[in-house]
Amino acid sequence: LIPQQIWKSLYRLQHLYLPPLYGILALKSRVQDVMEVFAAHRNGPIRVNPISLQDVLRQFGSKMFYAFYRLAVPYMVLGVPLHQLVPLFFVTEFVTGYWLAFNFQVSHISRDVEYFVKEGADGQATLIDEEWAKLQVKTSVDYSHGSWWNTFFSGALNYQTVHHLFPSVSQYHYPSIAPIVLDICMKYNVKYNCLPTFSSAFSAHINHLRDMGIQGKAAPLKLE
Repeated sequence: LIPQQIWKSLYRLQHLYLPPLYGILALKSRVQDVMEVFAAHRNGPIRVNPISLQDVLRQFGSKMFYAFYRLAVPYMVLGVPLHQLVPLFFVTEFVTGYWLAFNFQVSHISRDVEYFVKEGADGQATLIDEEWAKLQVKTSVDYSHGSWWNTFFSGALNYQTVHHLFPSVSQYHYPSIAPIVLDICMKYNVKYNCLPTFSSAFSAHINHLRDMGIQGKAAPLKLE
């Protein structure tokens, strides 16, 4: 997905097989947070700090509630037969997965963003020498500014740059904040990545997958 990742031949067609697989994201997340984050204290290659007992209990309680209202209530209370419940369960999970993945990927994995990984003298990743706010702008892609349709159905994540800069601000305010950020970026000559439509953002994502898949060359900095 990024130039620093170890290239393998199976990536040549990733622009074709990855998008259909995005549907499993929701299911993957529900398992990964238990098996990796809470059990192994890792999130992919990133080490997770010690987790408090309160967070463990909160996680366990939320999982039990999820299983109760998604499976137990339809089957035991509403009487939905298993041959209907199981397919409907996976349909809703895949719809959730596609919605999440398509929103996330087009704004982060794209031809239009910069990828910052700095290599130290020992060949390992080291600190990125870039100001934090600039980094958020350069590594995000917005799309469809001014479109109420895209803003509503993406939860305002079409204003991804603003989301990264002001994560604690309600997404309701993102359309009003974006022009201010854009003016500041123009003033200080920082490129603000914004594409006109979701289709153009999705196309940039697919083209980036294709570009990375056909490289066939060693990564300058190998990330497992």
